[in-house]
Formats: sequence, structure tokens, C-alpha cells
Amino acid sequence: MTKGPPCSICNHLERVQLETAMVRGVAVPALARRFDCSEDALRRHKANHVTQTQKAAILAGPELEGIDLSKLREVEEQSSLANLHAIRHRLWAALDYAEGHGDVNQIARVTAQLHKNVELGQLMVGGLHTGTTNITNSILISAEYVNLRISLVKALQIFPDAAHAVALVLNDLESNAAKDITVRTKQVQA
Repeated sequence: MTKGPPCSICNHLERVQLETAMVRGVAVPALARRFDCSEDALRRHKANHVTQTQKAAILAGPELEGIDLSKLREVEEQSSLANLHAIRHRLWAALDYAEGHGDVNQIARVTAQLHKNVELGQLMVGGLHTGTTNITNSILISAEYVNLRISLVKALQIFPDAAHAVALVLNDLESNAAKDITVRTKQVQA
């Protein structure tokens, strides 16, 4: 139970995040800056309004029994995106500070982190497509192959048995290639 009436932290929109961070040991000055509130208010809230039971529950983490996993996934995705967004704002502020002080090394580090942050955000919302595209070029449909085939057929006209054997091999190669092309086309269209 809390002691006394609700305080400014009790009524803070991000109370849960504040309490979680306090219990996990984040420094009060950092929390005050991050959540735009008074250090004294944070200390009083922790001392007077966060019980040992609440501290234990925060440290133990949420109870997972009976949780709808699809809903949890949705909430986690939204939370992750919100955190990425919040971190991105802090990174921009850090970049502004580094640029203002001419700190080239810090500019490079912050820019790299901004890049990762944006990339991860895009991956999460599906705006950045990753994966591979396989391109298979068959020599059997190239102009060079067609010219080679014509030349082979002409050269083998005087050797009917050899011409027949080569024609069978070429026919098998071309038939199999046609089947592969058809299958790949259907897979791409699906």
C-alpha cells in the first residue's frame, strides 16, 4: 500500500516505466532528465509509494500464465517501435550536441547508431526489404547457344547416328531447362 496521497509521479503518464527503471537501479538524475520530472519527486515516490511487493513484482517480471501471445506480440512490437522512436530522438539530440562541439568522433558514433536505429525501425514496419533474389540465366536461351546448336546440327549432317545422339542430348537439356523455367516462374508468381 502507498503511504499518503498520490504524488506527481503517481499521476505521471509514464509511471510504470519510471517505477520499473527506479526499481532496476537507473540513476534518479537520469530518470528526471528522461521523464522531465523532479529528482526529489522521484525519490519521495520511491520511498513512499512503491512497496516492497511492487518492487519484487517488477524485478520478477510480468506473469505469463494465461497471456494471449498474439496480443503480447502486438504490444511488444508497438513498445519496441515506441522505444526505437524515443531513442532516435535522444540520438538526434546527441548528434546536435556533438556537432555543436565539433566532436568528429562522437558525430561518427552517433550517426552509426542513428543508422542502425532507422534500419531496425524500417525492418520492424516492413519498409526495408531484406532477403535475396536469385537470378538464374540459362545459356540454353541465349543467342550464342542457338548459334552453337545450329552449327552443331549442320556439322553433324554427314554423321546421321552422331547427329541423332547429339539431338537427343540437346532435346533432354532443353526440355529440362524449360520445365525448370516454368516451375521458377510459377514460384515467383505465387
